Amino acid sequence: MKVASHLLKTHLPLHTWCGVVSALFLIVCFLAGALTLFLDDLNRWAAPPPPSVMPAPDARQQAQLLDYMAAHPEITTTFTLHLRTTADAPAPLSWERDGEQFWATRDANGQWRRFSAPLPALGEVLDDLHRTAGIPGAVGGYTMGVVAVLYALALISGTVLLLPRLKRQLFALRPEGGRRRAWLDLHNLLGLTALPFHLVIAITTAVFVFYAPLEQAMRALSPAADTDVAEAAGQGELLPPATLLARAQAFAPALQAERMVFDALDDRAEALVVVLGGTATGGRRLYVALNPYGGALRYRNSGGSFYHAASDAFAALHFGNYGGYPLRWLYFVLALAGAVLFYTGNLLWLGKRARGERRDVRLLAALTVGTSCGAICGMATMLLTARFQPLLPLAAETLAHASYYLPFLAANAYALRRGAGATAALLCVSIALLCAIPATTGLAAVGWLPFVPRLLLPVDATA
Repeated sequence: MKVASHLLKTHLPLHTWCGVVSALFLIVCFLAGALTLFLDDLNRWAAPPPPSVMPAPDARQQAQLLDYMAAHPEITTTFTLHLRTTADAPAPLSWERDGEQFWATRDANGQWRRFSAPLPALGEVLDDLHRTAGIPGAVGGYTMGVVAVLYALALISGTVLLLPRLKRQLFALRPEGGRRRAWLDLHNLLGLTALPFHLVIAITTAVFVFYAPLEQAMRALSPAADTDVAEAAGQGELLPPATLLARAQAFAPALQAERMVFDALDDRAEALVVVLGGTATGGRRLYVALNPYGGALRYRNSGGSFYHAASDAFAALHFGNYGGYPLRWLYFVLALAGAVLFYTGNLLWLGKRARGERRDVRLLAALTVGTSCGAICGMATMLLTARFQPLLPLAAETLAHASYYLPFLAANAYALRRGAGATAALLCVSIALLCAIPATTGLAAVGWLPFVPRLLLPVDATA
């Protein structure tokens, strides 16, 4: 396919600089994003199994639990009533406080049965890294929105550059042409074969970051989305869970309720109960929010409006949750390949300037090695220390942050000191840390760690 020469001249610097500027951020986000596809599974792997699974509550027990928690706001004002009990939700009632998660129920004699465990922080920290590349606060989120736009421009301009030689170079891997030629062929192959995936990720990321103004625009285009929201002044008595559940299912007949999240029961006007569930198709999780005092509708995501449909579509496409585990594993492989795509892009830029002594070239070379290997070392260390957390006198969140940022910063400091020559040493450290993850299973088996993890084979084999 022929492309005008002036277009190629325009798109080459666009592709180069958009790619170089965004690559380091995207490497971290894609590595963390690959793991966030399995957040619940990783939290389950890192946390000790519950001592027992208590029976699911009947309607009478649900009402008793709700009345008790409403009468004792000093315990907590936010709690969850689980309609089904499983190994992940081992008791009908749960709440969080002071870095711990509490599980409780009341038996037939009215006695409390309760236990607690440290809140798993592994998934939360990985999700933060995925959304912000480790940049704290709202600045990180908006930075990634800008990066997503640059990422999309790099994808489009790179495709334009390849169009003239697409037919003969798409699947060409030519190691005989030297190391730079091999990196270029790999970069082109990874970028073009996964182009739809990368465009989806770039577009949906930008939408998530700039969600607020888009939300207002969508609601303006779809007034039905606003008619779902009622002025719930909190009139009436606190309704029993069975009644609230029936009202939620009346608003969303497809709702298969799994749990009810209550908040601010001590304030009638602000009180809220969110009935959460899932549907059998599309991996879409439905919810309906009511005021528990009187049952007035607050909001829902099942109104059938353009706004709801667009929101669900963006989330499903970005996280791959509409295809179950097979699609998540495909996204996992594509995310890791994406990190390699960005890494090779920087290598190609550096390769053209390898003979120079420019400070910016040396700096980017060091940061490329330090960021890539540092992110791998940090995430591997975070997984390792999560297994030792019950033995350490640190809060789970503090330990998770320290476990990531200390190796990440150390790797970058070493790379800045040694330059690109730090690659071999940092790769060896990364491999050693990854191999140590399945070794913790052996430590648990001989009693040196407090429990043998659930989901043993998938996590150990992937590491």
